[in-house]
Amino acid sequence: MATSIKKFILITLLLFTSSLFANVAKVVALKGDASIVRNDTTIKLDGNSIIEKQDVIITKDNTKVQLLFKDETIISIGENSSFQVNDYLYDEKNQKFEAKFDMFKGTFRTITGKIGKLAPEKFNLETKSASIGIRGTQIVMNLSKDNEQIFCTEGKILVTNLTSKESSFVNSGEFVSLDSTNTKIDVKKIKPNDLKIINNTITIQNNLATDTISNSSETTEDTTINTNQSEVAQTTTTNESNNNDNQTAKIAATETESSDQAAADAAAKIVTQAAADAEQARIAAEQAAQAAADAEAARIAAEQATQAAADAEAARIAAEQATQAAADAEAARIAAEQAAQAAADTAAEQAAADAAQAAQATADAAADAAAQLAAQEKIAAQAAANAIIAQAAADAADAKTAAEEAAAAQAAADAEATRIAAEQAAAQQALNDAAAAQAAAQTAEEKAAADLAAAQAAAAQIAADEAAIQAAADAEAARIAAEQATAAQAAADAEAARIAAEQVALEELLTKTVSLFQITPETYIENNNSVAKYTGNFNNAEYDSENQYLKKAYIPIKIPQSTTISMDIDFGASKDQISNGKIKVTNTPLAYYDTTFEFNGNIKNAKKGELEINGTNGTTGDGSAYLYGDEAQAMKGEVDLKSANSIQIKGEFEANKESFEDEEFITIDDITPESYFDNNNSIATYKGNFNNYAYDSGKQYLLNINSEKVQIPTNTSISMDVDFGSASNQISNGAINLKDVGDGTSRTLTFDGDINKSNSTFDISPTGTTIGGQNSGTFYGSEADIAQGKVIMQSSDNVQINGSFDTTKQ
Repeated sequence: MATSIKKFILITLLLFTSSLFANVAKVVALKGDASIVRNDTTIKLDGNSIIEKQDVIITKDNTKVQLLFKDETIISIGENSSFQVNDYLYDEKNQKFEAKFDMFKGTFRTITGKIGKLAPEKFNLETKSASIGIRGTQIVMNLSKDNEQIFCTEGKILVTNLTSKESSFVNSGEFVSLDSTNTKIDVKKIKPNDLKIINNTITIQNNLATDTISNSSETTEDTTINTNQSEVAQTTTTNESNNNDNQTAKIAATETESSDQAAADAAAKIVTQAAADAEQARIAAEQAAQAAADAEAARIAAEQATQAAADAEAARIAAEQATQAAADAEAARIAAEQAAQAAADTAAEQAAADAAQAAQATADAAADAAAQLAAQEKIAAQAAANAIIAQAAADAADAKTAAEEAAAAQAAADAEATRIAAEQAAAQQALNDAAAAQAAAQTAEEKAAADLAAAQAAAAQIAADEAAIQAAADAEAARIAAEQATAAQAAADAEAARIAAEQVALEELLTKTVSLFQITPETYIENNNSVAKYTGNFNNAEYDSENQYLKKAYIPIKIPQSTTISMDIDFGASKDQISNGKIKVTNTPLAYYDTTFEFNGNIKNAKKGELEINGTNGTTGDGSAYLYGDEAQAMKGEVDLKSANSIQIKGEFEANKESFEDEEFITIDDITPESYFDNNNSIATYKGNFNNYAYDSGKQYLLNINSEKVQIPTNTSISMDVDFGSASNQISNGAINLKDVGDGTSRTLTFDGDINKSNSTFDISPTGTTIGGQNSGTFYGSEADIAQGKVIMQSSDNVQINGSFDTTKQ
């Protein structure tokens, strides 16, 4: 019984550990076709897929995937991309972290989680050209065959070129571009359009994880979390197995105690002592293992210290020898010069003496001869004497030159011999030192080996002791099995509660969405140094004596249509961004209502585009507002202010950036400028689906071939071509593809339509055999980036779709 319980506990721990460390992330959003390569096996990726270490994720055309890791790191992967989880560990309890990801090709967005905050040095991204370290960051990458672009949109990253090993910090709002021909890291500023195309290839409309740099217009109204049913089933099966074994253990313990209670009591003291001995033996084993580890560390340290000492001594001796050799060479050179000079001087003096003596002898002879000659031969004799003297001088000069050359050659030979002797002596000394160091290292290694052998012997003895007391431990294990079973059940319940709490937290994280109309990117506010003027009014909200009024004392009246609001916003300032704020009230029924309210304020939350407003210069009260549009073209807010003359204004207002004309006021629901349609001759394709809206039997459903109202299948798609430059029939090739209408067959509903430029809307009409009612939609975004609408269409055999759709410009 004790053996089976031990096996059960061991198997449970192994299964739990495997589950804990194998699964590192899950798929929270998927659009298109992607797969996982795991242990040379290709697995189709779906919305419930679990990601493990060493997994490679591969996406195909028009595919986007988003992964959520255990530390809340979010990685979005675009189409035709390849990504691998190289290594991952998140153990916050023991402070063990590791996150290494390889991006081979494609487009990616990374938003670091807790590892990026707790241990940023453990978080690393690597491409074929660069290694990226992070400092609490959002990163966007576009990797092609010949070029890699790495953008830092928040925080700071350290980019290292793997070829040149050159590194450079890249701050928020900057990027680098690397290719095979240029190994230099050139940091540049991100321009507004640099990320637009990349974001479109990464962002998923049914995005389930918070992603602060996505194009907020691609969001969901209804988000759900797919529970991994297989994990729940596995947990249930494990719990049932635990309960069965626990029950068996309880019965065994009861039978043992009933049959031989006295023997158990008598054995309790023996078992307790045996357990204490076992604990002491375990501690001794740990100490012996530590001693062995210390011995090994000491041996390695000794080797390293010995080698370092030998290297240092060799370097010192070589330096001394080099210095001495240089001194010897210099001394030899000076001696050679001195010897050459002395030899030259001696040779010259001797040659001059010899030449003088020879000349004197010759002159004497010539003089004797001349005396005997006639007067007419005297001149010839003198000339001959002069010639002999000149030849003697030339011979003396040649002798001096030869002496100098011989002396110099001898000095050079002596210096070379000295240098060679010095090198040989240094080499012999180095060999002697190496032999001594090797002998010392051999001694240290032998001692370490002896220590290790002793530690191993001690460990073997301890193992034998543990085997001897195992029988007594088994008896004690049988007695406490029931208690362990109860504790195991309590631990399982606690773990289940913890998992449930984590699941709730994850659901709360994944259900955060961004409003469709609040699409001013955080990067626009943070990286913008411009100053803009906003002007608007209070006319879009109806009079309400509680929330939308102008009041003096206790009498509220309607805010006059002529009332205007204006302010300046300095996006680049660090404080007091809102200045010159004024609300001017004129043409009121009673003249004393005419007044001016003044205010200033700041950007309260760049991520949400939120502003705070505060009264100033005699005006009290406050207010708030939000910016809308990809360049903050519009503003909506509310104020509750009181002027110095006790006039109170409370209500909602709207304003436009830079200019204000009532007939061209940009509403929050319509932010595609009319000029975009007037000056645009391009053709664009829009693709989307009906997935962002929940099933509603009244307005969001599919009437299938069996006349049953069902949820619109998730694989239902809608597409259309838009020719902005055409005068009519701007919308063509419209198609709704119903993949399954209840009997496994498909249907295609076709349509075309026209654009109403004045309010950015469009009408679509069924074509071919498709019939239907009123079908329309609206463009959103400064360049009509999104098209949303509603259709009621029916095929010739009465298959009908009724619902709202979202599409994105491709």
